[in-house]
Amino acid sequence: MRYRVNDFEIDTNAYSIKHRDMPIAVEPKVFDVIVYLIVNRDRVVTRQAFFDAIWTGLAVSDATLSNHIKFARTALHDDGQRQAVIKTIHGRGYQFVAPVTEIPDPPTNNPVLTEQTAPGGSQANSVHSRFNRFVFAAITLLTLAVLMLFIWQINGGITPSESESSESGVSTAADKSIAILPFTYASDTAEDAFFSDGMHSALLAQIAAYPALKTIAKGSVAHYDPATADVKAVGTTLSVATVLLGEVKRAGQQIRVDVQLIDTANARQLWAGTYTRALTAENIFIIQQAISLDIAKALNLALTAKQNSQHQHFPTQNLIALEYYFQGKSLANQGTTQDNTKAIEYLEQAIKADPSFALAYAELARLELNQIHWAGKPVDQQVRIASPLIERALALQPTLGEAFVALGVLHVFKQRFGEAETAFTQALDIIPGNVTALSEYGNLLLWKLRRIEQAEAVFAKAVAISPLDPLLKTQWVSALIDAGRFAQARMIIDTMIEQNPTFAPAYRSRSDYYYWLGHALPASQVALSQNLQYSPEAPFNSMIMAQVYILTGDTQKAVDWLAHSLSLAPGSDNMLLANAMIAHLTGKHGKALDMFLQLPANQHVFPVYMFDLVEVGQGLGRARDVENHYQQFFPSLFQDAVNVDASNFIPAVAVARLMINRGEHARGHALLDKCLTVVTTAPFGGWSTKESDWKTRIYLAKGEVELAARSFADYVAAGLGAESIVSSPTYAPLKDHPVFQRALSDMQNMLKNARQRLRELEDSGEIMLPGSLTPHSQ
Repeated sequence: MRYRVNDFEIDTNAYSIKHRDMPIAVEPKVFDVIVYLIVNRDRVVTRQAFFDAIWTGLAVSDATLSNHIKFARTALHDDGQRQAVIKTIHGRGYQFVAPVTEIPDPPTNNPVLTEQTAPGGSQANSVHSRFNRFVFAAITLLTLAVLMLFIWQINGGITPSESESSESGVSTAADKSIAILPFTYASDTAEDAFFSDGMHSALLAQIAAYPALKTIAKGSVAHYDPATADVKAVGTTLSVATVLLGEVKRAGQQIRVDVQLIDTANARQLWAGTYTRALTAENIFIIQQAISLDIAKALNLALTAKQNSQHQHFPTQNLIALEYYFQGKSLANQGTTQDNTKAIEYLEQAIKADPSFALAYAELARLELNQIHWAGKPVDQQVRIASPLIERALALQPTLGEAFVALGVLHVFKQRFGEAETAFTQALDIIPGNVTALSEYGNLLLWKLRRIEQAEAVFAKAVAISPLDPLLKTQWVSALIDAGRFAQARMIIDTMIEQNPTFAPAYRSRSDYYYWLGHALPASQVALSQNLQYSPEAPFNSMIMAQVYILTGDTQKAVDWLAHSLSLAPGSDNMLLANAMIAHLTGKHGKALDMFLQLPANQHVFPVYMFDLVEVGQGLGRARDVENHYQQFFPSLFQDAVNVDASNFIPAVAVARLMINRGEHARGHALLDKCLTVVTTAPFGGWSTKESDWKTRIYLAKGEVELAARSFADYVAAGLGAESIVSSPTYAPLKDHPVFQRALSDMQNMLKNARQRLRELEDSGEIMLPGSLTPHSQ
């Protein structure tokens, strides 16, 4: 059954929730709670009824149910204040109050169905099994043992090839999902280990190209040891109906791959196959395609003629090149700076062995661009290296999805965001289940285009494909925080840290959570310190450490952290910004301005400092230099028909101030009005734009002192503040306003308390200082 609630569709067969056709990732029990409320929407559901239906036989607390109700509301864009979807009936329970439309399932033409267990628990206590009890009874009567035997041959065939089935073919929508666990290898050699891993990755890429099949990505299946994995537990955790197990064996000049498809509901084998051929690059891809097609047949997938072709493109026919590629991919999947650097070397060898290996060019280009963040290498340098690699990949294979992913990343670094979006959407048309493409596209939407709701939906889709990928979850958390969905973000962060207490990026997410939820600076700084303990080599995190000290007015500690970031990656583009900030903080304003003016547009990572260029430049009599800078990087802002959005409103405010200061009041005010619309439009224009008090700054630029004073009071009431405001010329028109004076006093007290708490946490070792280690890392 499918249910429509507002713009959401809840599908009890696919165990999915979609918002305007974009998937919303929720925990299985949260999904069960939502469906149970919908089915019983004609009455109030008591807490005991939930415990009996959802947590049968388990001892759970009232807090557990309350948290699941909270997460259910978050998933459906409801909250405890509005209660427009799920209403709390105090003293009794909860009721689903939003209008519901039932959408019956289409009739199936296949009389044979395979019994499935809901992801929320066993068949006996599953909410979904109760909904479908009559269907399950029919399944019991109709289930047959079907023997499937077919031989697929190309150029003499795979010899021998066998496919066996102990169960009927899978046919329901919920069954069209698979987790391909890492392949085992029948030897102890390192070469076989990476070779097996490479074949596993290649098969995943092949299967992920089937839009009708939900395929769990590498980042999640890599967590499992196939020798000990409980397939039922895998099915529940990853919400999949089938698991593929495989073994690779290289013996002399032969390669053999054994695979078996397992039903996760009952741990029974659905189908098995053995594929043996001479060891050549071409035969490896032939085996991969044979397995893909056999899986599609076993799962009754409807393939296009191209997908069903037995003569698809082979990336390379050079075995040496393929082995280098497998080694590079295996290292790149480890996700560290050192492994990324070593992977580049292997991919270079792959291209040297086969200069027409398009896939290797595309992967090499992406890893070279990764070096900007991971190794602190200059943007321009890495762009120059990656550009010809991408051109070569697309020249060799114009429809290579991985090449379009790399092209999208390249365009992001070149500040060509529209072209980047086109490249990512082209990639996703070709490889719709590719998590890397979804991740990069989500980052573009979130950080550059600032289309937060769309970014959150893209990340949710990616997490649904790779639910155990922690790095992907940190990206999703960033979008949730920007959208103001703190409860859901907190649940994900806490789970990540509980599962892996040394996963550094999770602490960075926790730091962001505390920073934006009430501006809890000490708690944010503690979490960021934990991030640095587990990942001390990341220079940008040291720059972020400096930000809290800048806000609280502790200039020396801010300078110390910026200097520390310089010591980690002295040649990166971020280091020019770090030096400029140090000069600005130490009163060397002319030097700071010179450095700011050298920054490329892609290094406007702390936009408030770029905004302050106007103020600094005018004070030094260099307003023309500042204007030339903005005309170089943001020429459209000087046009009357410019579109102002979340991606460019900060430089737009600065340009508007320049226009007003040189007497172009009408143009400047028109531009400011566009900026004001951006910062007051949800979701971006809600709480998230208050961080640097943009609304107040815009009102001051417009000369609207009363509105500016009230806006500043709101800014302080939200728990925000910065010591620099006290002496900032921008706020000078407000200095005698009583509303401003009261709010300023409150802000100064808040920052004083934050400074005191920070010192206490530093003394206790909970907040680290540059070059120090806390007890957590000793």
